[in-house]
Amino acid sequence: MKCVCESNNVWDVDARKCKCASNKVWSAKAKICQCESNKVWDAIHKICRCQSNKVWSASKKTCECESNTVWDKDSLKCGCPSNQKWDDDKAKCLCPGNKEWNEGKGQCVCQGNKVWKKDEEECSCEGNKLWE
Repeated sequence: MKCVCESNNVWDVDARKCKCASNKVWSAKAKICQCESNKVWDAIHKICRCQSNKVWSASKKTCECESNTVWDKDSLKCGCPSNQKWDDDKAKCLCPGNKEWNEGKGQCVCQGNKVWKKDEEECSCEGNKLWE
């Protein structure tokens, strides 16, 4: 007979105690090792990972959509915000026309004092003004 760790636990020689295998964490409430936060267990690779196409944010300790993408609760994956389209070549969401993504506002905007001309589907100067 010998002392062994419970299932899904491994012996940590340095800490001299049982710890969760893989990248699971101990849940005192459930009294089992489980994936942290909003990660899910990947049985094929035997690790906890973010669901769908979310990425892990170490600073926030959670899974989230990459910059300028948003969670679509219907498709259950990250996608482009409204009025943006996915560009396979650049592998990112792009704003329509010549708008640019403004991270602070969380939307596509025209540069400077240009305005969106819906008919032309681009940002341009008002009236007969020229962009310099």
